[in-house]
Amino acid sequence: MKSLLLYIDIGDWNGGNNGQYPKIIEWDLEDNERPVNVSEGWGHGLGGGRFSLKAFISSEWFDWLQDPQSKWVKDTLTSHNAMNNDIQSIKRILSNQSVEHSFDLPDNLCRSLQISGIQFNTRDI
Repeated sequence: MKSLLLYIDIGDWNGGNNGQYPKIIEWDLEDNERPVNVSEGWGHGLGGGRFSLKAFISSEWFDWLQDPQSKWVKDTLTSHNAMNNDIQSIKRILSNQSVEHSFDLPDNLCRSLQISGIQFNTRDI
């Protein structure tokens, strides 16, 4: 899956199954029907799913995008959804904007999620 990282909260995650972390929202660049993937924790706290843009915007997870590092995503999705832009247009806009909004991720998280080289807007630290 080729995707853009839209949000991440590592919390107390250090690897393994410790409940509520990491919290991750990604945009799947290959899925036009349900492009938003949400993962809330591993282990007993597991939650999330795959969403259409409309379903995601009306979900509780959309509010996670208030984070300073992800506010641009919320603003983009809100404005372009209101203009009824198609998913392909929104995908291009997110891809273009993500160049200036990359995430620094710990190496152990990249290895565990197997995203090194696949996630377009992440860097190992």
